[in-house]
Parts: sequence; C-alpha cells; structure tokens
Amino acid sequence: MATMIDDPSGTGTAAAAENARLLAQGYHAFATGDMATLNQTFSPDIVWHVQRLGILSGHHRGWDAVLAFFGRSMALTNGTFRVTPLEVLANGEGAAAVVRSQGERNGRALDDRQIHHFHIRDGRVVEVWQFIGDAEATHDFWS
Repeated sequence: MATMIDDPSGTGTAAAAENARLLAQGYHAFATGDMATLNQTFSPDIVWHVQRLGILSGHHRGWDAVLAFFGRSMALTNGTFRVTPLEVLANGEGAAAVVRSQGERNGRALDDRQIHHFHIRDGRVVEVWQFIGDAEATHDFWS
C-alpha cells in the first residue's frame, strides 16, 4: 500500500503519519476479523455515509450500526467480501484511502475501486464518506 503524507506547513507530519498508521491498522483488522482493534479504531459515535450501495446504503450512526453494516456486508457475500487498501493520503485531520472492494454474491462478482474519506479526532475515526467507483455495477451487486 502506498502512503502519502500531505503536510505543506510541516507542522502536522507526526499526526498525518499516525492517521495513515491508524487506517492501515483498521483495514488489517477488518481483513482478519480483529474486532478488538476495530473497536479501538472507531469512535463510539462514528457515522459512516454510504450511497449507491443498494440495500447497504444509508448513514450508519454509532459503532453498533457500523459494525452491523460490516457484518451484513460479510453475510450477504457468504464471507467473500474484502477491502484492499491501495493508496492512503493523510494529513493531520484525517485521511483518504483508495481501496479495492471485492466479493461474490448470488452468482455476481464485485470488483470496484472506491474512495473512503476518514475524519479522525483524538486517534479515532469519527466519520467516513464512502465514494463508489462504478455506481451502477456496485448498486446492482448489493440490490
């Protein structure tokens, strides 16, 4: 995974590096089912915004709702859903990741590049905006 620290002033380089590390840790925890690490990665008040994701679309508010969103993604794909981070751009306030989302469901395959934009406060993710690459194919996959 490529990482770029965006800090023109030079004052937030350590915070930007920490935010990039937090994302790498979170994606690894998701891939391995490490719920304790995921619980520490996200704020209890997290809001994850998703559009064009069929039945998974919406504003998932609170850690329990986000955890249910993650669980439903896995259940609907019989455990085949995975997210691979390809690039991370971080600054002192958050980070964005280019990811590859893949899975199989009802005889269909998903392989979509997406952007996850993270707002981070006090070392925890407080908000995520998920932007879909191929909106039509992704919506159809999850519908």
